[in-house]
Amino acid sequence: MAKTNRIEEIPPDQMTPEQTKVFEKVAEARGRLPTPYKIWIHSAEVAAVMEKLGSFLNNESSLSTREVELVVCMCANRWEAKYVWESHVKHALKAGWGIEVFDAISKGEQPHLENARERAVYDLAKTAMEARDEGPQEVFDRSVELLGRNGIAEVLTTIGYFTSVAIGMKLHFGSSKK
Repeated sequence: MAKTNRIEEIPPDQMTPEQTKVFEKVAEARGRLPTPYKIWIHSAEVAAVMEKLGSFLNNESSLSTREVELVVCMCANRWEAKYVWESHVKHALKAGWGIEVFDAISKGEQPHLENARERAVYDLAKTAMEARDEGPQEVFDRSVELLGRNGIAEVLTTIGYFTSVAIGMKLHFGSSKK
């Protein structure tokens, strides 16, 4: 059975004033309306909050671009979101990651990460997405030491934001990564 695109785009001339305001803000900041916003724009309030959060995570967070892309790809892999995975592996490679990291992640294997801070980001994200309890104390303590409490908050928020992206894209495009 063929997969369908379930995104229903709203033509700009049919948007409510609230939707128009968000559309213009996102388009100004990003040059276009990225695909997840085509889902969220149906609730102007959701789109506005997600735009503010996404802009923060991508431009103002204490996390590096490499760290953000690592977490995004982990979320895409976790939710088997092909669209997000393919898009963000490309971004990660441009940020300097080697493909072997994402080959390992896609196979459910632990990637080799030499940078202690990036390892902390990976371990914290993996623990947050997979642990059935609070996870190992060592992972938390190392995260506090290397990322700070603000870094922990930003990793967790990145997971939440991009989990929403991954699930939304998977639901609307109907395809899985595997």
